[in-house]
Amino acid sequence: MARINSIRSIKSNSIIFMVVLLSACTTANNMPDSSGYSVAQKQQKEQKEQKTQKQQMHAERNTDINEHDVLTKLNLPPSCSYDSAYKYLVLKGDAIDRIAHRIGVSSQCIVQMNNLEDNDLSISQALRLPKQAFINTMLTKMCPINRQILKDRDFLLTLESKPTMTSQDKVRLHELADVYALQAYAKNASSLINHLLLRVNVIPESLTLAQAIVESNWGGSRFALHGKNYFGLHCFSQGCGIAPKYPTSGVIDEVSKFTDVSAGIADYYRVLNTLAPYAEFREQRAQLIMLNGYDLADYLQSYSGLKGDEYATILKTVMRHNNLGQYDGLCEKI
Repeated sequence: MARINSIRSIKSNSIIFMVVLLSACTTANNMPDSSGYSVAQKQQKEQKEQKTQKQQMHAERNTDINEHDVLTKLNLPPSCSYDSAYKYLVLKGDAIDRIAHRIGVSSQCIVQMNNLEDNDLSISQALRLPKQAFINTMLTKMCPINRQILKDRDFLLTLESKPTMTSQDKVRLHELADVYALQAYAKNASSLINHLLLRVNVIPESLTLAQAIVESNWGGSRFALHGKNYFGLHCFSQGCGIAPKYPTSGVIDEVSKFTDVSAGIADYYRVLNTLAPYAEFREQRAQLIMLNGYDLADYLQSYSGLKGDEYATILKTVMRHNNLGQYDGLCEKI
């Protein structure tokens, strides 16, 4: 009898031990870890964190312009069919065709806005200088030229109110007539002064900067790098400049080459201040009390082969996005 009771006691203790062990295992699976989460809750937290990390990585690609692999914001003209709030950040190795396909616009639209030479060009090849450094460099080069133009203009305004001219006045007046291609009016001093005042004037800094940015792609174009030509200026004699990649048969049309940046800026001023296609530009400039590039951009359609007001829209977009209006009148003050 004692033997039977002993066996029953052993079985009872074994059952109790198994129940306790099973209970401990169940409790362990549902017991909060040191951070206060159960295993299931911890897994849910990890999945949520992974999802958040992915979202952050995606957001960083489109918003963090300080990452080393981000080059610049891609300029997209309003004429392209795209969400205007969307800002694509160009990364190293991005190609235009791939970006155009991803965003859903034509590659030609991107090429025109950024003044690139072909669709296969990696955008990283077109961006050589930081934007502010480019602006500062151009202002440094253009301001001495602007100040000289303003001195010549002040001379004309003074001469206009003088009862008689000295021999020195006459010499300088005729020199300006030569520079601004107005020799035909040289015999009539009063008429010459009036015509010169339409031409002897500065181009607003914001407009000069915007055209330099668009025409040279922030100084990264082949013509800017090898010809110091930041304004897409052309010449029409054999060997006068840099031949285009795809010349028209039987037509001599090369991109001007300059010895330095200042020479290119001076020629850009000459074009806008003397050539017939920009007569309306000069007339509108004369009507402005305060010169600003934004208002004058509408009168430069002859500068580009783009149709309608597309070129003006591009210039205004560049001025607005880069706050170029802040530089208007700067050269006169420094």
